[in-house]
Amino acid sequence: MITRAQPWLGTLVEISADSDAAIDAGFAAIARVHRALNAHDPNSELSHANRNAPHHPVLLSRMAATVIGRAQFWAALSDGAFDASAGHWRAVQLIGRTLRYEAPLALDLSGIAKGFAVDRAVAALRCAGARRGLVNAGGDMRAYGPAWPVALVRPDRAPVAQIALRDAALATSALRPDGSGNHLHGMARKIVSASVECRRTIDADALAKIVAGGGPRVAACLDAVGAVALVIGAGGDLTPVGNPAKLAA
Repeated sequence: MITRAQPWLGTLVEISADSDAAIDAGFAAIARVHRALNAHDPNSELSHANRNAPHHPVLLSRMAATVIGRAQFWAALSDGAFDASAGHWRAVQLIGRTLRYEAPLALDLSGIAKGFAVDRAVAALRCAGARRGLVNAGGDMRAYGPAWPVALVRPDRAPVAQIALRDAALATSALRPDGSGNHLHGMARKIVSASVECRRTIDADALAKIVAGGGPRVAACLDAVGAVALVIGAGGDLTPVGNPAKLAA
């Protein structure tokens, strides 16, 4: 196996596969997502949409429409527990590939776009002929082929559990070691980390935030895609959510 890392999507992305050509294809796929959906790049497609969609309809690429559509799906199903618009998801109107904001807002797709990029990278590895692969973008990961051992740790890096990731995706939302986490304002009390396993990383990323936030829609959201979760509490206790047989400590 060959492993290489590059900085993309605001984190260090690591790809492992059995050929350099496949890894090159994986990073190229990630780069395309980064350039299109980076809210901090004024020249990205997402920045263009954020500037213009409050004023008139904007025609999106298929990539952007896919990611925004999935973000809206999870916002609606979780009743706003996941929200890429910081509280204004109902004002985001997407019909086909046409986007319109009905209120002043700006989408930030950083997390769910990272998950989407991991999925696209895995597809690129497969197309390039890699027989097994793992893509890890700062805790959003997906693997295929023989099972990959993955350790779940507390924010202080102390190991809590190990799972075997086989043809699946895993995403984790966690507080920092000092207890902070700017992207987790709604994190439920006594939860320091939530890891979700499902088929696609784009869904695992959104679900990890939904589970971390708690609330009445967690079970319905996990069931929607057959996902399962492991929650680490403040005392280091490990609690399965969903089907515990799928995530073995």
